[in-house]
Order: sequence, then C-alpha cells, then structure tokens
Amino acid sequence: MSARTAVHLAGQCPLDLARFTTSGLQTAFRTASTLAGVTCLGYPDQPAELDVTAAVS
Repeated sequence: MSARTAVHLAGQCPLDLARFTTSGLQTAFRTASTLAGVTCLGYPDQPAELDVTAAVS
C-alpha cells in the first residue's frame, strides 16, 4: 500500500502548527506527507483540511 497525504492547517502563528506536530495525529502522517500552514480555509471556523490518496494492490 502506498499513500500520499497533504494536511492544511489554518492558524495565525507557528504554535498552531506545533500543536499538530506534537499531537497523536502526526504519527498517522509519517510518509509522503506535506504539512502546510494557511491563514484560512474554505469554511468559517474550519481548522484543518486533509487530502489523502491511497493505493492498495
């Protein structure tokens, strides 16, 4: 199985990204992952957006 993930986190400061990287969630995104900090996402009060692609053979 191979997987690619992109995590977009909305936040106003680097501490918002640091909370994710020290949480239990970060272990699920160890390989082929991109973590990006953004100022806002598509909906009001949306804290994160995950884009996940997996291939199983």
